[in-house]
Amino acid sequence: LRPPRQRPEVFVAAKRNYRVRVEVGHTPFDTRRIDAILDTGAGPNLFRADRLPPGVKFRKAQTLLIADANGKRLRTIGFAILTVRLQHYVVDVECVVCEHLATDLILGCDFCDRYVEAIRPRKRSVELDDGSIIPITRAPSKRAAALPALPDAQKFPAVKGRTSPKLRVVKPTVLKPRTQTWVTVRTDR
Repeated sequence: LRPPRQRPEVFVAAKRNYRVRVEVGHTPFDTRRIDAILDTGAGPNLFRADRLPPGVKFRKAQTLLIADANGKRLRTIGFAILTVRLQHYVVDVECVVCEHLATDLILGCDFCDRYVEAIRPRKRSVELDDGSIIPITRAPSKRAAALPALPDAQKFPAVKGRTSPKLRVVKPTVLKPRTQTWVTVRTDR
């Protein structure tokens, strides 16, 4: 009897992810700043081969079956252990080295499970397990689009900081039971 054939595990990267600024290098003292993708849909941590910092050694391994967000197979070379610094938080991360990636570094579920406490998209931040807060950055837009002015923009001046989501009734209205009633409201947003 032949043993049952095992299917290789395939990781598919998600299209929804968060960009953070990190420093990557061979040691904590020789790092360089790059943009990394914090991707909760990708399994392993991935690094682009042509962007490996000098001095980083990687061990060659057999080709792994890893697919990108579009389902296309990524060509892998091996594994490398990189020192990753997120502000004051420094960790050694094992990454799969790939020939081609859309970005330099993808920190996948392996990283998130160990070091990330919470991702807060509304606050545009990532909280690490030691309480450090890392901002989620956005890629600069290629062309700034002019937004049309709202007709009521002069009535409600912009409020600095966080605006309240509360609705305020413009004029008192009686709501009768079991009926539908239109009520005019305003908000700072």
